[in-house]
Amino acid sequence: MAGMDYTLPDGTPEYVEHIVSALESQCKLNDAWQRMYSAYAEETERLWKDNSALRDDLHAVANRLEALTAFVTSNPAEVAAKIVTDANRGMLREVRDDD
Repeated sequence: MAGMDYTLPDGTPEYVEHIVSALESQCKLNDAWQRMYSAYAEETERLWKDNSALRDDLHAVANRLEALTAFVTSNPAEVAAKIVTDANRGMLREVRDDD
């Protein structure tokens, strides 16, 4: 019915015209639902791809954080030595003196 050109014969009862009009409206509604469903499906697929990329990024950050945490907890003296260099040793003294 949707997209079809036709005319009802003269003398068609009014209730038939109403039924045909209701069927045309239902066809238009079905088309609108189909377009909405297609758009929803596309959006859902895009969101899953985005989630997948974000999950991969999160895993990469978690792996780096885990490696850093393992290094800091297994080599605290080496980490402290890297933090306290000659360049910032004076600044640390100033902070300590202010206390």
